[in-house]
Formats: sequence, C-alpha cells, structure tokens
Amino acid sequence: LSVWDGTAEIWTHGSGTETDPYLIESAQNLAWISEMVNSGVTEYMNTYFKLTTDIKIDSTFLWQPAGFDGSHYFMGHFDGDSHIVILYLTSNMEYLGLFGNVRGGSICNLNLFGKLKSYSSSSSYIGMCGSANYEFIKNCNNYCDIEMAYSAYAGGIAGRALRSTLTNCSNYGSIISVYGGGYYGYYGGVCGVGTKVTIDKSYNVGDITCSNSSCSGGIIGLVNASSHSTDTTTIANCYNT
Repeated sequence: LSVWDGTAEIWTHGSGTETDPYLIESAQNLAWISEMVNSGVTEYMNTYFKLTTDIKIDSTFLWQPAGFDGSHYFMGHFDGDSHIVILYLTSNMEYLGLFGNVRGGSICNLNLFGKLKSYSSSSSYIGMCGSANYEFIKNCNNYCDIEMAYSAYAGGIAGRALRSTLTNCSNYGSIISVYGGGYYGYYGGVCGVGTKVTIDKSYNVGDITCSNSSCSGGIIGLVNASSHSTDTTTIANCYNT
C-alpha cells in the first residue's frame, strides 16, 4: 500500500505505449499525472498507464484530480490492474473524484473506496470520474460514499457522461444529498446524467438519498435528450437493488 505524502514524482518504468505502459508504482506517481494535466501539459495525451500497487489518499493533503476544471482533461488510458485506491476528499472543486474531467481515453480495472464530499455552492460533477466525455470505462467498481451539500451531478462511476461507454461497472457506495429544497441534482448509482451514453452489464446496490427536487435512478439519474435523432442512450443488462 502506497500512502500519498502530498508530493508528486514522475514514474521510472514504461514508455507509455499500450504494450509498455508507464507504471504507476506509488501514490506520488499518480499525483504526477494530476500535476501534469492540471498544469496544461499535453505530452501524455493518448498514452497508457498501469497501476501496480494499492494506494491510499487521505484528507491530510488535498488531492486535486486530473482535470480539476472545465479547461483541463485527462486524455490517457489508465489500467488499474484490479488494484484498490482509497480516497478521502472534501472540496468545493467543480470536478470531484479520483479523476476529474476525462476525455477521449479509457479507465478500466479499478476499485475506489473512501468518501467524496462536495460543499460547492455551484454545480459540481462527482464520481470515480467527475465527468466522462467520449470515454470508455470498463470493469470499474465504486465503494466510495458520495455526499454533496448543493446542486450536483453525482454517480458512482461518473457524475456526468457524454458519448461514453460504461461496461461491467458497479456501485456499492451511498450517494447522499444532505440539503433539501431549492437545490436540484442528478444522482445515479452508476452515472448521474448521461447524453448518448451506453451502460452495459452494470449494477447498483448503493443507497441513493436526495431531495424531491432532484432526478435520481438506480443506474442513471437523468437521460439527457439530444437534438439529433440518431443520438440515443442505451442501458442494457443492468440491475439495481
């Protein structure tokens, strides 16, 4: 188990290709991805990463997910290799999760534990990935509890998904909106809100608690309609308990 000490350190193994991915051997290596993405470095676009150890990120230091706002994206391919990441994060960031804003890549074989808590007074996107855009997510399991105080898009795997595919994913964590009337939200076990998203072979067993002004669902909170007739959302082979 690698415990994050608040620093970032570049990896020393791998070349970033699909057959020879960069090896993420510590929490500091994982933090380096976030630091590079959030600094505007683009050299790691469409490169491959593989996690080799379990990681713990507690509240001692403030984790800033890769793609912490609407201008920065993680655009690589991340293989968790069935490892566990434990994350405790309380913040008012717009994109809240292990990954924040992801686009055009993939995340697979990852298990997330801990708790995500948002106190942002404006809309926030919360999940293992805060927002997934043109993304492929496979074999990911969320055990992390999610709590928000105001308006939010929240899902165990993705708070918001656009033209993305989520397959063989699950949510065991609770999703709770602690404030009531006047604050809307979109809460789903797997995905909070989706536009032209495919969710397949996925399920939710976590509790979802929200105000009556919100949209919620076991698999997805809201299917966002598109103006294009060919844009459809597909949910297949899924269940909620």
